[in-house]
Amino acid sequence: LPGERTKEPQDNKLTSLMRSVAAGDAKPTDQAHEVKAELTATIEAHLNDLATLWMKDLPALQAKVGSLGLSLLVLPALNTKESDTK
Repeated sequence: LPGERTKEPQDNKLTSLMRSVAAGDAKPTDQAHEVKAELTATIEAHLNDLATLWMKDLPALQAKVGSLGLSLLVLPALNTKESDTK
């Protein structure tokens, strides 16, 4: 996404968060909770994008390639949150 390169990489934020929370005996600060919420939202958004790619876009591509008589790839079953609860 445009501008993403100027932001601190998410893994650096996560590492910094883990270090700051682990460093003290006090409970995590409000700022630590905010960073966690931000990182959780970012991760969830990326996982949703991946799920869409995996469950919709790749099968559509496979079907299109298959219609040409070619085989592109084999997709293993993907465990989703819904299937994990069943």
